[in-house]
Amino acid sequence: MAQVKEFNPIETARKVEDSYREYIATTIHFADSDLQAQLESILKRPGYLAKGPFLEAAPPYRKGKTVAELVDEGALCKGMMSLGGGNPDNFDPHRPLYVHQVEAIEKARHDRNYAVVTGTGSGKTECFLLPILNDILKEFGETGHSAGVRAMILYPMNALANDQLKRLRMLLEGTDITFGRYTGDTEETESKALQKWKEENPGQVKLPNEILSREEIRKNPPNILLTNYSMLEYLLLRPEDAPLFGSAFGANWRHIAIDEAHIYSGALGTEIAYLLRRLKARIESETGEQPHLHCYATSATIGTDEDKPKVAQFAQDLFGEPFSGGGSELDVVSSKKDQPQDALDETPWGMLPLAAWAGLRRALYDPEAVDASAIREVLKSSGVPANVLSRMEGESPLLGLGKVLLGERSVYKLVRRCKSLLDLTDLESIGELGIEGLAGDNKGVETLTAMVEVLSSAQRSKDVPILTSRFHSFLRAPEGIYLNLHTRKLTPNKTIAERYDDSNDTPVYEVSV
Repeated sequence: MAQVKEFNPIETARKVEDSYREYIATTIHFADSDLQAQLESILKRPGYLAKGPFLEAAPPYRKGKTVAELVDEGALCKGMMSLGGGNPDNFDPHRPLYVHQVEAIEKARHDRNYAVVTGTGSGKTECFLLPILNDILKEFGETGHSAGVRAMILYPMNALANDQLKRLRMLLEGTDITFGRYTGDTEETESKALQKWKEENPGQVKLPNEILSREEIRKNPPNILLTNYSMLEYLLLRPEDAPLFGSAFGANWRHIAIDEAHIYSGALGTEIAYLLRRLKARIESETGEQPHLHCYATSATIGTDEDKPKVAQFAQDLFGEPFSGGGSELDVVSSKKDQPQDALDETPWGMLPLAAWAGLRRALYDPEAVDASAIREVLKSSGVPANVLSRMEGESPLLGLGKVLLGERSVYKLVRRCKSLLDLTDLESIGELGIEGLAGDNKGVETLTAMVEVLSSAQRSKDVPILTSRFHSFLRAPEGIYLNLHTRKLTPNKTIAERYDDSNDTPVYEVSV
């Protein structure tokens, strides 16, 4: 077996900090040796440049029904099974969605607007994209495909729109749903747009339902339009873009989604709110009918559960549409986490010797090829009772290990403590975990790290680790560094640290490049 490379979060964080410190000292470099030494002295102050590492539990989002199950229930149309062209790498209808994604689909099913406020990596886009695709596929299944915008997705940056294009290419392969990006990067003519597309996507084949150029978007408006608020302003003003809203194509506008909605606050938020009202007025003037729009907002940074009333009000002010079902019911979708403490045994069977954690880490070096007998041997030699070892019988190695560790006393204490950040540089906090023999020293950090790595492999249920976690380190920007220009003259016989004394009244000046 290959030798296990042990990870020490504190050493790793210090290496990053040292590299960053060297970078700043080189970038902000003074020819005057006293000023340079003063700068380096400040940067070396403990805690000045970096904080952490901190250990944080990151429980997975709770999983719910699959797209296939929602189709069987009638919550989604059968056309959803064809997304991705039948390639599960593009779209797998049998992969469980997150609970908050299912909740969003149910809200859309009942004709509700909603805001999605969940963490990064929680699939916020699918919360509005799947309902939009379902609505379009259902329409096309009944009446056949036709051009015209059904949904507009508004992004604050072109980079986000470009990322969404890649996802749409995977999802919409083999479907009739057309899509296109209309931003400042979009070429006017089809020939230039196609040439640019080939340069940006070497070796790939363009889908027939992706519309690339401005002239083609005006001629055959895509069913899904990706743009930004600046371009939307132009679209509403320029006569040549009128076909997107005219009676021939404008009657089918049904969805507006705004990603990263928290950006649109203050004066910018007011501007976007009026822009959306102009859009609705324009469609009504062109088609003679007031559009019935489904509105969606997403953000990873807008408030907590206690802030839901404010989030709903913010979204309502932004779109000019209701974001509540009446009464106290608010159309704000938040995530649910699969909390590890819910799986712990409330009456632990005992405790492993601290040295056993390094042995378990070695046994789990390759979780894909882990040997159950190697795990059992470590546990048996560490004094785990036979009746507890029997929990591994009939289970996969990682799930069997999890069933044993969920009843281990130190795991019980660590998992419960990790509900909040644990500062690994505060060695006293390690001792405060209350794990027998675990001291607040470097050896304690090594043992704690081994525990975290083992618990990230051992499973509490199928494919769900006991503890999913991450280490954080925070580095500050170099702004706010102040130097004393007179230290040599005033205190020639003192050290640099003594010269730079915040308690004196000598003027200091901020460093800048």
